[in-house]
Amino acid sequence: MPVGLAPGVHVAPPPPAPPVLLPTDTAGFIGIAARGPVGEAVTLTGWPQFVARFGEFLPNAFLAYAVRGFFDNGGRRCVIVRAAAPGFATTTAGVQPTDGGSSIVADAGPIAVGALVTLSQSTTVASAGAQPADRTASVVVDAHGLAGGAPVLVTQAGLAPVVALVRAVDIAATTIYWAAPLPAALNLALPMTFKTQFADNRLVTAVAGNSIGWDQPLAGRLDPALPLDLAAGAGAATGVIPGADGAPLLRVEAANPGQWGNDIAVRVTTALVRETVTRRRTLPDAPELLSVDALTGLAVGSLVEALQDGATTVARRIVEIDPRNGRVRLDTALPGGFSMADAASGLHPIHLRRRALALSIIEKGRLAESFADLDLPMSATPGQSPVNHESRLVRITLVSADPYAWPDPASGLLDMGRCLLVGGRDGIAMLRPADLLGVGSSAERLGLRRFEIAGEASALAMPDVVIPPMPGVTRDPPPPVPIDPCALCPGIAAASPPLPRPIRIEAAPAFSPDDVRAMQDGLIEHCEARGDRMAVIDPPLAPGPDRFAIDGVRRWRQYFDTSYAAAYFPWATVVDAIAAPPATTRDVPACGHALGQFSLADAEPGHPSPANRSLGWTAALPRVLGEEEHAVLNEAGINAIIVKPGRGIRIMGARTLSSDLDWTFLAVRRLVIRLKRLLSRALDWTVFEPNEQRLLDAVMATVEGFLEDEFIAQRLRGNTPAEAFYVMPRTTQDDFDNGRFVLEIGIAPSLPAEFIILKLSRSADRLEIAEAQAGGWPQ
Repeated sequence: MPVGLAPGVHVAPPPPAPPVLLPTDTAGFIGIAARGPVGEAVTLTGWPQFVARFGEFLPNAFLAYAVRGFFDNGGRRCVIVRAAAPGFATTTAGVQPTDGGSSIVADAGPIAVGALVTLSQSTTVASAGAQPADRTASVVVDAHGLAGGAPVLVTQAGLAPVVALVRAVDIAATTIYWAAPLPAALNLALPMTFKTQFADNRLVTAVAGNSIGWDQPLAGRLDPALPLDLAAGAGAATGVIPGADGAPLLRVEAANPGQWGNDIAVRVTTALVRETVTRRRTLPDAPELLSVDALTGLAVGSLVEALQDGATTVARRIVEIDPRNGRVRLDTALPGGFSMADAASGLHPIHLRRRALALSIIEKGRLAESFADLDLPMSATPGQSPVNHESRLVRITLVSADPYAWPDPASGLLDMGRCLLVGGRDGIAMLRPADLLGVGSSAERLGLRRFEIAGEASALAMPDVVIPPMPGVTRDPPPPVPIDPCALCPGIAAASPPLPRPIRIEAAPAFSPDDVRAMQDGLIEHCEARGDRMAVIDPPLAPGPDRFAIDGVRRWRQYFDTSYAAAYFPWATVVDAIAAPPATTRDVPACGHALGQFSLADAEPGHPSPANRSLGWTAALPRVLGEEEHAVLNEAGINAIIVKPGRGIRIMGARTLSSDLDWTFLAVRRLVIRLKRLLSRALDWTVFEPNEQRLLDAVMATVEGFLEDEFIAQRLRGNTPAEAFYVMPRTTQDDFDNGRFVLEIGIAPSLPAEFIILKLSRSADRLEIAEAQAGGWPQ
């Protein structure tokens, strides 16, 4: 008979609890990337995702190489935290060198040799004396800060501003020569104001006190005779879209810091996209509240043009929409020239036409994103825009206080109708250990501190800790791609890319040996404090010609004694996609490859040790280890990467950096970490439960169930569960009185048989080989 169909009270047992699924193969990386959010934990499940969010390989960083090594060795999921030097701003001060090769600043602060610095300058000058009648030139008070090719905003009281292009400048004669004559509307007898601004990047070649040397002299549009603003550290590229009056209207900023943003251009177009008219009414509307035929396409914040026969067209913002009554409320009442009675009678209805803009986001000369039918943000919420929620490339902010300002796509302040973003910086050369580790006293969790709240990763690495020195480099831009004359149908022409600029690569961070140890110690301390994850640290390169000297790695090893860390030697040699010929490979730390092997082992039944598998994405080793060197490293607890003839390159070691024999093997530490994570998740329901025998019985049953599963999976040794583990209550009266219960859990991990020692014996008639220590290992 079906249960529950007849009236009455029916008691059914609760469904069984779902199994606890907690992945323990997730790796965490902290390091330097070309792009992406700084200080945020981003979870990825493949190499293409990393490229999309954090960019490609960098010559002055290892993070991308480690992540590629992770995924190419079986890694399935990782968490990335990008680190970058914080921004720093200063200005020039005092008398400046006339050659432009250096600048004297008010405070050089943390600016380091090899850092990328954005220099910006805004110049405003006034006309002086009689002006040339042909309008092809203007005499000004001081012509410094102006140069050929610069667009200049020319303003005069009572007139709309215009943009003029500079052809040449005569500093001595304080005269600006224009590419085309100034408009006839400008009165040459009245004062005029000329304003221009410019920003560019430079590499620092020297820092002495408050004197900073540049890789390229300041000249032209960056005039050392005038004040300069300097910005260093990580910075997002920015640009400004002007309004019809030439004043800044929209600030466009790359979505995150990095030089990648300097390849972004934004094209703006405008249109009138929606029109509605007022309805006939018995009583006229109030001049700020209009009853209209249709509300389609209108929204709070929309900018509309109001027009009526016999009235001057005005702009207004919609601040409220009443869909029930078909009304819109304007931010300001319509002026007296509008007849509300004529609108109500239908004689002269009032038309509302919505203004909309579209943005085309161009990256490296190719259209990457487009947004149509946009409203300008409102001054009360200047950053609220669909662009900021949907674009992966840019963010926009309203900077004008004029509620009716509107973009001017044809403004001469734009570059062929495009807003070019400038000033993006990676923030690499000024990176310090605190930027990777985070500052404990800071409320902002950056670097390693982000993993205090991002608890998914069970193993962490910081590959850029051991980055070798690399100076800043300035390279010529690549030549333009020639047009194929044989192309029969080139199709729609893409927007031409910005003018090529020199490629500037920041220096690698200058970490001392003490810095390296401090960061690796910090990583280990974090893992020990958490208790549910471990660190993979990389031996730094040794000084001198032999960068992979065995003595150097042994000395480095002596600083650590912990079961929460593992090390691998030597590094891996990989095919480098960005290597400059004749180089084709690069030596990179092996932490990413090792963490990929961790993940690969966790995916197999029994969770074997992450060793003795062919290493992916490894072309060679920078040092080939012999048997004696392998033995030395193994004794020191460093996992050797060796070449096995006919079997490829393999990790031949699975040890921690602990001198405690109970914690020598990675399998033991990782088993305990896994149990901690699983039991923590499985028992989180016990919080606030009554502290009674029923709770103790339920907890013991849960723990024993997990351990029995581990025994069945052969991750615990012993012939019976009783030999493999035990669970015993240890709750004292004091514990019970204070709401605590204590369990003692003992396990016997299944240890790897690192050595199989055979005994060879010879008798009169045969040769015998027997196991001298079956499954054992020498102590």
